[in-house]
Formats: sequence, C-alpha cells, structure tokens
Amino acid sequence: MAKKDPERRAATRQRIVDAYVGLYKARPSKAVTASAVIEKAGVNRSTFYEYFVSVQDLQRAIEDDLITAMEKTAESAIVSSGDFDIVGLVSQTYAMHGDLIGLLIGENGSASFVARAKRTLAPLVLRALESCVSLEDAPYVAEFVTSGLVSLYALWFKNGEDILVERLAPLARSLVFSCLDRGGE
Repeated sequence: MAKKDPERRAATRQRIVDAYVGLYKARPSKAVTASAVIEKAGVNRSTFYEYFVSVQDLQRAIEDDLITAMEKTAESAIVSSGDFDIVGLVSQTYAMHGDLIGLLIGENGSASFVARAKRTLAPLVLRALESCVSLEDAPYVAEFVTSGLVSLYALWFKNGEDILVERLAPLARSLVFSCLDRGGE
C-alpha cells in the first residue's frame, strides 16, 4: 500500500492536532479521549494511530512542536541581532502560538509543558542577563525571571488577555530588569 504524499500526511496530522486542541480548550486534557479526537478530526481510528500512540503521545507531540518553535525563534533572534531580548522572545513566541501557549500554561494546563518551557527559557535568560548578574547568582536569577515570566503570561491568559500585548511586554521587561536592581546592597 502506497503512503500518502507528505503534504497530505502533514494536513491529516494537523487536523488531528487541531481536533485535540479544540477539545482541550473545552475541557481538561485528561478528559480528552482518542475517540473524541478521532470523531472531531474526521479520521479513522487506524489513521489516528498511524500518527500517535495515545492522546498523551499527541499532547507530548504538540508540546514538542511548541518547544521546538520557541527554540527556533530564540535562535533566529540571536542570529539576527547581537542584542538578545528574552521578553521580546516570549512576546514573539506568543504572537505566533498564543492560544496554544495559553492553553498549556493555563489553569487546566500541562505541568510538564511549563517545566519544559522553563528549562528551554532558563539558558536564554542566563544569556540575556549574563552581564547583569554574578556567575554565582545567575541560576537563581534565571529561575526567578523564568518563573516570573511564565506566571505573568499564565495570569494574563487566565484574565482573558485583559490588557494589550503591547502593554504587557514592556511591563514584563520592566519587571525582569527590576529584579536586577541591587539597590540597598
């Protein structure tokens, strides 16, 4: 039996992903079943299992794709300018994948995604702040900044994106750099 062409396979995979995301938006991920995804995507059961072993595997693939996109966005930002802006990276990633990020870091989100996103962002934060903090303090500052950024965006999504992203990014930037103010030492 001949395999489908790559474009058609990619389109089928994307339909399955979109079906899962649509269902996940309506209920916690633990409540999303393979049967529901199959029905919503309009594919055969065997087609679903050609692409994914389980719904958990599907969610992991979605998370992997998003982490990869974050890394590519960061790499592109680093290559295109000598000045690396971690808040700009987070804002740029949001612009491209905001709904999915909001879903994964929201109330019914994925703790594994949040942990992986923080692990992805931490070295980038270190790089962005390397001239501002001592080597000894760097891991602590990176953890604080990374956790703060993830929490800030999670709250923003929870609040229905109640302020414009053009206002949120400068707020995030000022908060990130205010943690580096060592006044009083």
